[in-house]
Amino acid sequence: MIREEEFKLCAKFKPLIIVSAQKHDWRPEIIAGILSRESRFGLILDADGTGDGGHGRGLMQIDDRSFGTWLSENDWTDPQTNIEMGVKILTDKYDFLDNKGVLNNMSDTEAERAAVAAYNCGEGNVLKVIAAGDDIDARTAGHDYSADVLARAEQFKKIFA
Repeated sequence: MIREEEFKLCAKFKPLIIVSAQKHDWRPEIIAGILSRESRFGLILDADGTGDGGHGRGLMQIDDRSFGTWLSENDWTDPQTNIEMGVKILTDKYDFLDNKGVLNNMSDTEAERAAVAAYNCGEGNVLKVIAAGDDIDARTAGHDYSADVLARAEQFKKIFA
């Protein structure tokens, strides 16, 4: 359930979301859905802006185990910088899956879900669940990450209309 406070924060961050979404050709409500799932637009982060047991950084929860160098060289506390990096990571995950050919027989929504799932659990895990014929969220947090993000996106759609 999305709290009213999140809708207000989504509206506040709307210009930043739109910039990165347009740059990387994503629907802005998808980015808002990830922001909501990852950090509730910052509401559930520690005082220093971290989450995920200390490994996620900022609004998009950029993981220090995968992006430590980027985090040390950039101001991940800046909302635009963090959102931009998160959307770049999402795009890179989509491109990886697309280059592997696994998105060829998917609808646009299924391809979005695959990339969003990869944002959470990694491309390798998404390739494994696709090969096994399992649900795309079989290896994501809560086994519902991409479905939940897309459901949240539907609720944020009105902000970007």
